[in-house]
Amino acid sequence: MLLGKIFSTAFESKSTYYNRVFNACIFRLMPDWDNGAIDGTPFKHGNGQMYFVWASPKDGPLSLYIAPMINATMVESPKILLKRPSEPYECHDGCVNEGPYFIFRNGISYCVYSVSTTWTSQYSLAMMSIHADQDPMNVSNWLVPDGPIFSKNDEEGVYTTGHAAFTVSPGDHLFVIRI
Repeated sequence: MLLGKIFSTAFESKSTYYNRVFNACIFRLMPDWDNGAIDGTPFKHGNGQMYFVWASPKDGPLSLYIAPMINATMVESPKILLKRPSEPYECHDGCVNEGPYFIFRNGISYCVYSVSTTWTSQYSLAMMSIHADQDPMNVSNWLVPDGPIFSKNDEEGVYTTGHAAFTVSPGDHLFVIRI
């Protein structure tokens, strides 16, 4: 289940090129994180705990990080590296994992995220998932398929896929929204 909070990214100051994650009310979610952050997304896992996943270049390429949330306006420690881009499909003209978006269905938390660089036609969507009874802070619990789930398809006239989000209709039909 996606939490109904609106999150954005804002620059800390004009003199720096890094940014911190802020919520819509500009309360800091992670006051102890000085490593840049974009595309922050909260989610409530099957264990009832809220988590926050974001992209950061902290230890090299833009990678996904995860931390538990104290409440809707504060992220706590530990903050750990969840997924670093390393596969060829994640590294066209630069290695990138960004734009995580969650949906919880049938006892599984699914995270769809963007891979590779935004300025190429190889910008794609990948997915990882974890069962409700497993700890999301244990990286080895996450299942990661061997390739993207949506990508460029010349035969179908799909140039690139970009970011994505999901919604569920009143009839419980899942829709993907490509951005």
